[in-house]
Amino acid sequence: MSFPESYGAARASFLAAAAGAQARIETHVLVDRRGRDGEELAIDVARVGPARDVPALLVISGLHGVEGFAGSVVQTRWLRRIAASAPPRDHGLVLVHAANPYGFSWSTRGDENNVDLNRNLHADYAGLPTNDGYDAIHPILATPAWSPEVLARQDAALAAYAETHGAQALTTALFGGQHRHADGLGFGGRARSWSVGVLVALADAIAATHRGLAILDLHTGVARYGEAVVLPFSDMRNDAARLLLTARGDARFSLGAAGLARMTGIVAAGLAQRAAPSPALAAVLEFGTVDRVAIRRALRIDLALRFRPPSDAGEEARARREVLAAFYPPDPGWRGALLSLADALIEGAGAPGAVVAALA
Repeated sequence: MSFPESYGAARASFLAAAAGAQARIETHVLVDRRGRDGEELAIDVARVGPARDVPALLVISGLHGVEGFAGSVVQTRWLRRIAASAPPRDHGLVLVHAANPYGFSWSTRGDENNVDLNRNLHADYAGLPTNDGYDAIHPILATPAWSPEVLARQDAALAAYAETHGAQALTTALFGGQHRHADGLGFGGRARSWSVGVLVALADAIAATHRGLAILDLHTGVARYGEAVVLPFSDMRNDAARLLLTARGDARFSLGAAGLARMTGIVAAGLAQRAAPSPALAAVLEFGTVDRVAIRRALRIDLALRFRPPSDAGEEARARREVLAAFYPPDPGWRGALLSLADALIEGAGAPGAVVAALA
């Protein structure tokens, strides 16, 4: 299987695989924006299996733009497996490709407005949560044009913050989500984003026509290199774990991760809550890449490239390659591991009875 190196290539492969699987396809175009190569930007949805009256499995990729490459590979492989065998008969499968097409195309985490979409789904946008810790560290991140020297000064200032307030406080400050600084890290927006609006409408429609909803949001980063972590975000935590293989003896999959931020506005959780009173479970599946220190470095570089890029074009290009590699490693070994993990996921979550049993 080939690995796409651009949003356009990933989209073309996904749509071709969807056609091969005889999927029902719908497209939501992001108007007035174009991709890095001048291409159309869109969220594409492929549906296979029964359209109503059975449980549904909703699989999302690319919510954090640059992380969409791995998710696209998994979804495309899923469709090709269906084309070679048969669609599910006991549940509907809905694959949402490139939930953040702008970020996917431009290899950045946020959307067209720098919104971290996975901090954006709230029931009440008039009473958004605060993050005083981020308010304190934003001046550290809002530094002059990016350079290795600037990054080193940030490292020292953030280490001093952690020394005073604790490592967990720094993690939540950086990644818990914030709504005051539109040019900041983890900006959750002040209103529902276009992408999240598309997901909400889609999930609401699925919940209205199916008997239960399982939501799986694909990401990269939080796991050991070449392995995977399941992060449940609903009350049905044991069912989420069983559905996603962590209770089936596959040592490459683990449940939960220590030291994560206390996050708000999580999309999978919000979609599951909206499905009530129908049974719903939600989980994020993280395919592990580089360590957390490298992830934090990449995200700070990504932020600077959006608002304070270096003046040297060569340095900017090198920095962009570093960001992409942190979430989509070029290493053939890692990419081979991704395919193997994808196969285990497809064989488990896509197995007859798995979704039905989890939502029973």
